[in-house]
Amino acid sequence: NRLAEALQYSFADREVFAHVDQQISNDLALIQIDGLLPVLEACHTRLIRLSQHAPVSVNADKSYRTISVDWQRGNDLDQAEFTLDCQINVPVLVGANVVIALLLMSAWWLLPAPLGADQQKLNDDLHANGIPPAVIQQVLQASDPVQLPRLVGNPWFLLAMRHVVRAEIDLDAAFAIATSPPTAVFHHNSHRVVIHGINIVLPKTPYFYYAWYALQRKQNTLDGWILNPAIDRPERRQASALIALMENHGGHQKAINDLREHGLRSKILDQNRNKIKEELVSALGEVLASGFLFETERDSRSSRYRYRLCCPAAHIVLQSTTS
Repeated sequence: NRLAEALQYSFADREVFAHVDQQISNDLALIQIDGLLPVLEACHTRLIRLSQHAPVSVNADKSYRTISVDWQRGNDLDQAEFTLDCQINVPVLVGANVVIALLLMSAWWLLPAPLGADQQKLNDDLHANGIPPAVIQQVLQASDPVQLPRLVGNPWFLLAMRHVVRAEIDLDAAFAIATSPPTAVFHHNSHRVVIHGINIVLPKTPYFYYAWYALQRKQNTLDGWILNPAIDRPERRQASALIALMENHGGHQKAINDLREHGLRSKILDQNRNKIKEELVSALGEVLASGFLFETERDSRSSRYRYRLCCPAAHIVLQSTTS
């Protein structure tokens, strides 16, 4: 207790206080203010009370900030008080604010503009169909206000975008597919059909059967309906148009010979319709392919089934001489 009292009196001693104050000030003077933007030019501190048990030794300016610092005195925790006064480097502060303002403005300009209603719908459509965000961003940047309403909810565009992701076509081709007429264009020499702008190459023999059904629909022969022959009675008369297609445009000789010898057989017609369906569904998906496949009905006279293309005659284009 006597030692504590003695120390308490020594803290109140102005000579002791002045000595400690001078030593702390000398140490603080060695501290350098560094940084890329030194906003503080200089800081000054004064010791106003060395111990919480000692009276205030210096009358501090109330405008200065007071800082308390804990320190260990023997087994007890004591506390000293300082004032802190820093001078602001005004030019640096102003310059820093200008730089920050410019950075914020630059960031604002670099941010993407908010999406409009059509853009947001298209973004959601593409995202829901697994199109990568980077590709979606390209679509939104490339599409214009006239195109947008025709792309939103357009199943043909979504299909085309899957081809874009696989790098099979570019964005311009995808836009063209989205706005293409609902036609089926037959290219006999290359055995391919372009449906709604999407190119589909078929195996030779199924292609010619498909083109033959298209020809019957286009020529409005019996409104495009073709009756399946009886299982035990092949149809020879109607086989001539199909033979001519194959001979003129590179069909398989084996298939041609089979038609010449046996005519149209129910089993072969069924096989080729199934193959055509398989190829179109693979390329377009079941929903989009359905409008370009076959419809069927039972013939009232023979009780057999007859088939025709769903695609209207006006939507069928036969490019027989185009490669």
